[in-house]
Order: sequence, then structure tokens, then C-alpha cells
Amino acid sequence: MTRDEGISEIATTIQDTAKKLGDSEATITPDTYLLALKRGLGLFSQLRPRRVTQTLAVGATGRIATSSIAGFSETFIHLMRIEYPVIQFGEPRWLDQDDWQLDTMYGDDGTPAIRFVGVIPAQGQQCRIAHFVAHAVPSSGPASFTVADDDMPPAISFSVAFGLGMLSNWYKQSSEVVSAGADITTFINKSGLYSAGVKEHYAAGMQFLRVHAMRRRGNVSIVRG
Repeated sequence: MTRDEGISEIATTIQDTAKKLGDSEATITPDTYLLALKRGLGLFSQLRPRRVTQTLAVGATGRIATSSIAGFSETFIHLMRIEYPVIQFGEPRWLDQDDWQLDTMYGDDGTPAIRFVGVIPAQGQQCRIAHFVAHAVPSSGPASFTVADDDMPPAISFSVAFGLGMLSNWYKQSSEVVSAGADITTFINKSGLYSAGVKEHYAAGMQFLRVHAMRRRGNVSIVRG
């Protein structure tokens, strides 16, 4: 799925016929769908981040600076795994979690690094880093997401929930500033309806992830190539 397709799906689901979200003269900026998509993908990333692997050489101090790990995110440090020694065939040899730690004061500038405290590779030895990073919205419309198409439904559901939340907030705030002759009840009712939609689409996204987790992998072994 591309960014344009994602935004189109969000807009189609929300059905903002009053054009509060998607028109150039809307009360809310025309980039709201993109903002909702970024927020939805951000929430999805917390639940199912992107897996990244990289092979790096150990430095002279017996450490690996996190700045050399592509896309390193301390948010997902607890999911990081390190293979050493790196072998081409057979079962990967993952170090125990106690064999390394995140050194937050490495170097004169305080740059964080992976510090080995159990099995310590020699300088120049290769380690394979398997870690996780957040998904990002593609920078251009035709570009594809790093999320597989089969996994996009919950990300879209979360994005729709954020979009509906913006609509709910708009009507809620508008009810406080409308003129005395306006139908305040209509604004309040619309705010409540959109708020209910937020819960509905958030629940739909979570349900998708729960079902996926129940059947994930099963009896199939997933190995690196």
C-alpha cells in the first residue's frame, strides 16, 4: 500500500462529507489525514515495530556505538538480540541478555553504545544486530510502507480513530463558542457519535492484532536466510 492509498482509505472510511478534515477551506487543515496516518502508524509501531538486521564490526573499545546501528531506537532496546559469532549455516548463536548492556555514557560526547560484559568480541569481530524500529509514513505519495499490505488494516483502523477523534474534538469545542441561536445539542451529539467511532475503530485494530498473535507462526519455524 502506498501513502496515497492509505490516506484515501482513511478518508473513505471516515466519510467526512462536511469536509471538516479534507478540504482546502476546511476548519481543520487539509493535511489532517496525513497527520492521522502518522499517529495511527506510530501507535501500530508500538505494538508491532519493524524488524531490522545489520552486521557490524566491534570497535577498538570492545563496543558498538548505537549511532552506527541504522534507525536505532532505545524504545525497543528490550527486543534487541545480538548474534555472535555470526555463522552462515545452522542455528544462530544469540548472546544472552546478560552478556551485553546499553552504555549511555560511551565516549567523550556521551554517545550510547552496546557494551559487552559477558562474552566480549575482539576488535573487528562481526556481530549481527537484530533490532526493531518504528514504521514511518513514506515521504512521497507513490512510495510504499514498510508495513506489509496484510498488516495495514490495524494501522488504518488506528489512523481512522485518530481522524474521528479530531472531528469529535472539533464539534465539542465548537459547542462552546457557537452563538446563542445555534443548535448546541447538534454539535454535542455529533461529538459523541465521532467519539464512539474512535472506540470502534481502535477496538477493530486491536482485534486484528490479537487474532494475528493467536495464529502467528504456529508450528512453523521462521529462520534467517
